[in-house]
Amino acid sequence: MAGEIIVESGVSWLRDKLNQVAQDRLDFLTEGIADGVPLHEYTAMVGRRKEAKRWVDFVLTEIFQEFQQADDAALESDGLEEMPDE
Repeated sequence: MAGEIIVESGVSWLRDKLNQVAQDRLDFLTEGIADGVPLHEYTAMVGRRKEAKRWVDFVLTEIFQEFQQADDAALESDGLEEMPDE
């Protein structure tokens, strides 16, 4: 259906948004290094790129995996139950 609105959870939107921001930063730094930077800025640019790559590859995934596991555990606990029909 054209124009159909897909409702996602706020968490999945946040995960997707953070992934996109981190990937955009990584791409920007990679392109900046490839285009050439002054020698005194090169080491700092490489360090920032390595940190951005670490966020894209590991940090965001780990954060949201931990969140999802904690959320699943909370749902499995006795804290949330169906209300009885009366």
